[in-house]
Amino acid sequence: MSQILVDGPRNVVVAIDGAFTLNRASLSGAPARLTLEKLWYDTGAVTDALISWEATVNVALWKCTGTHALDFIPFGGIPNDAGAGVTGNVLFAGTGVFSLVAQFKKS
Repeated sequence: MSQILVDGPRNVVVAIDGAFTLNRASLSGAPARLTLEKLWYDTGAVTDALISWEATVNVALWKCTGTHALDFIPFGGIPNDAGAGVTGNVLFAGTGVFSLVAQFKKS
């Protein structure tokens, strides 16, 4: 089950365990774009998960393999740079069972 854990004025935190689209327009304040700040994931030994920025041609944000905890805050996070047709949404997809928690900054 995927769910939004926090939808505050500055950040949104989501827990994902399968295909999911984080629709930025449905978040409080309807931010124009999101920046990935932190990511925790476990994909197991044979599964990959892909996080992408949604656009006319989706742009891969991060390929999750294995078990990791990542903090991108020290360098400002990973901003949405999807280009043409950018929607501001974030896509989560995988080849099997995976779980992840992602923290985004709203902008």
